[in-house]
Amino acid sequence: MASLVSLSPPTAWIVDLTAWLQSVDPTAWTFLSSNEQRRIGACLDYDERIRRLVGHLTVRCLASVILGVGWRDVLVDRDRQGKPFIRQAPGLSFNVSHSGQYVLTAFAESPIGVDIERCRPLTDELMHYALTANEYQYVAAEPDARRRAERFLRVWTRKESFFKAMGTGLTGDWRQVSFVSDNRPHQVWHSWHFTEWAIASEYVAVVCSQTPPMPILHYTTAQRLWAALRRTDQVMVPEDAP
Repeated sequence: MASLVSLSPPTAWIVDLTAWLQSVDPTAWTFLSSNEQRRIGACLDYDERIRRLVGHLTVRCLASVILGVGWRDVLVDRDRQGKPFIRQAPGLSFNVSHSGQYVLTAFAESPIGVDIERCRPLTDELMHYALTANEYQYVAAEPDARRRAERFLRVWTRKESFFKAMGTGLTGDWRQVSFVSDNRPHQVWHSWHFTEWAIASEYVAVVCSQTPPMPILHYTTAQRLWAALRRTDQVMVPEDAP
């Protein structure tokens, strides 16, 4: 099925779910399949369940716009590696990540991966687990603890988005590939392009894609996304959709 919306460059959406973390509309769960409800319901952390819910709703809403179908016709399945895909448009690539009060989703016509992380205390054990020698040197060279954590996330988000774009999830060897050279994180690595955003000063978000132009980033809220889904079962266009 062809896309009705140009995805060159890829499009990315950041969804602010702050208000929904306090009060989510319970009918939102009915917009998910029974399998999705069971999978999310198995998570014990309330905030994490809401983040996953909003991630699923975002995919349905945006895919309905891109494909020109109602959200009920967006059928999300998983391949043998567990990577989700849209059944009626297997050539359409999408990826979702969430952290804290944000959900990041991106769509493209070629493989794409995303990651968003909130700054948190950094341990040397984690650095040794995730970083190659030159990556470790880049991070450890920063004397300020907060900036050192930011440096770590600039590398971490590149690694995670890359593995997700490759379809391997987080099973790859984190120290097998390095995304730092000349004391700075890569913007391009082989055929992969990394676009980085600082979100609300304490989050780092990265999109990894094979399409050279920088992905376009849109902003919306969970309330506006939910309103778009409830308005109609036909094609839904959020207020600042491309």
